[in-house]
Amino acid sequence: MAADGAPLSEEEVRDRVHLRHQNLADVRSLSLPGSYHKKITDLGDSLKNFICLKSLDLSRNALTTLEIKMFGRVKGTLCDAKMNTVELPGKPIQADHSSYRDAKNTC
Repeated sequence: MAADGAPLSEEEVRDRVHLRHQNLADVRSLSLPGSYHKKITDLGDSLKNFICLKSLDLSRNALTTLEIKMFGRVKGTLCDAKMNTVELPGKPIQADHSSYRDAKNTC
């Protein structure tokens, strides 16, 4: 796991889920729940190559920011994926964009 506050890397994601498969486009679901000792605070660009994700569990983490555009449609890929589920139980969502309600349709 990255040092406290450091962005999560793709390699750390692979290690956490014991993923040795090279083609990340085959991955449809990731479960990255936090634990008492290990919590994700920043995803950085660690998920950028998981282009076909449909479900992502980030429960029990300590995320400080979350890029909504990361979960939008990825055009021009083999799967043209759109995220269906992002689990963030217990996390209040706060947008710093004045028209965040309209932004959900622009991803």
